[in-house]
Amino acid sequence: MVMEPCGEQHRASHVLIVDDSALMRRIIAISIEPLGVSVHCVTTPQEALEFAESEKFDLLITDINMPGMTGFEMVQKIHEQQLNANVPVVVVSAALPSSGPGPNAALAPSIDAWVLKPINPLHVRMAAARMLKLEAKPPDTICISSQGTNA
Repeated sequence: MVMEPCGEQHRASHVLIVDDSALMRRIIAISIEPLGVSVHCVTTPQEALEFAESEKFDLLITDINMPGMTGFEMVQKIHEQQLNANVPVVVVSAALPSSGPGPNAALAPSIDAWVLKPINPLHVRMAAARMLKLEAKPPDTICISSQGTNA
């Protein structure tokens, strides 16, 4: 008898992180790891565009102020590609979202969530979970004792 899986198969969500800061990429990746996602990190918007040409991902987490191209411009170009046209976007930036007219006002509808720096890992995790329609687990509790154990 051949056994076949039944029901919906779970596939890990794929997340693309774009930030020119290695520290920020690491913090964001660690923040969303408890969601059970697969993470790919790149340093520049150009690398993100190259990745997006051939790889499908379920969520884009990006900074806005990066050298060469803004995160807004990158998001617009990624959304123009068929493969990732509808990917949700979480911005992680020290800049506040613009509510009035300006050069980036037209791109505001392309952004699904905004997390302000300095970054709170729980805020990033909650935003990612909401965009991926996942249940965000509460933060892990780690107890560190300065006393050793006696064996």
